[in-house]
Amino acid sequence: MRRWLLASLLAFLGWHQAMPQSQPLLVLQGTGTYSPTIDISQSGTWLGVAPSLRVLSTDVGAKVWNLVSNEVSAIPVNTSALLRFVPDTDGLAVLSVDSDITAYSPRRLDRWYWVPILRVFLPGRSFDVAPQFSAVAAVDAAGRVLVARGLRIDILTPPAAHAEVAFSPDGALLAVLSSKYVAGSEVSEVRLYRVSDLAVVWARQLPFAGRELAFAPNGRYLAVAGVEGQIRLWDLSTNQEWEVAARGVLVGALQFSPDNALLATGETSSTSQFVRLWRTPDLSLHAELPVEDTPLDVAFHPTQNQLYVALWGGAIDAWTLQPPYQSQLFARY
Repeated sequence: MRRWLLASLLAFLGWHQAMPQSQPLLVLQGTGTYSPTIDISQSGTWLGVAPSLRVLSTDVGAKVWNLVSNEVSAIPVNTSALLRFVPDTDGLAVLSVDSDITAYSPRRLDRWYWVPILRVFLPGRSFDVAPQFSAVAAVDAAGRVLVARGLRIDILTPPAAHAEVAFSPDGALLAVLSSKYVAGSEVSEVRLYRVSDLAVVWARQLPFAGRELAFAPNGRYLAVAGVEGQIRLWDLSTNQEWEVAARGVLVGALQFSPDNALLATGETSSTSQFVRLWRTPDLSLHAELPVEDTPLDVAFHPTQNQLYVALWGGAIDAWTLQPPYQSQLFARY
């Protein structure tokens, strides 16, 4: 999905201009232009990085950084890739775009390396994985959602203009965001499927084109972001919803904090780029984090007060969140 459209000028807070310049923690080596996607294991030990656009150098495969020992290991990938850590494990699932999804497990001799333990031939452009690799969902090039459970693969939805998937933290539900054109305008729908039988248990229509989808760690909140900066959040236990209206920005990253209190969005306009933090569930603006390039992905550390931001071109910035959350919320290092 990481195709970026320039949008109109944002009105934004003035304090952020005095923030110190960041230093990239990790820059993928290689030739060609690529955009990283990132994820962090639930243990907080591993940070995974993968190029989501085709690159010219074989040196740029999926890379996994041990945040404890500061070691980097590589997983060869011959095409563009996405990755997700398998919930409840330190296992890593890597999607080779339009090819397959491979699960890896970490091993160590004189160094850390990753051993493939399972492969699912499920072509896709984006994907998510349930706890213990019990199910995998992928969106193919036609916008169809495919679900693999054991040896069975089901085509869950028909072709769509755009689609995204996300499993609930316990793996019992699969959220599907799909878009289609109606009278020349793109509109979206969000559905929740029960994974055990793929029955629809909840659905909502959106009056805008959705692009990002995320579950909160507690499984209670579900959020969607749109192409013009719209954000909608549902409390699935009460069916209440909150919304941020269109703001002329493209949201290309969406993730809840480990304590469910914040929702992070990576946003791009025609003149600036930000990571914004919104309080949940009311979506009031909590803080703005100006970044030096287009933010493509974000990942909260599960146990430390840190936020990692993947930027266009391969840099990964780390921000330390310093409570109390005031205007100088972030310090880059």
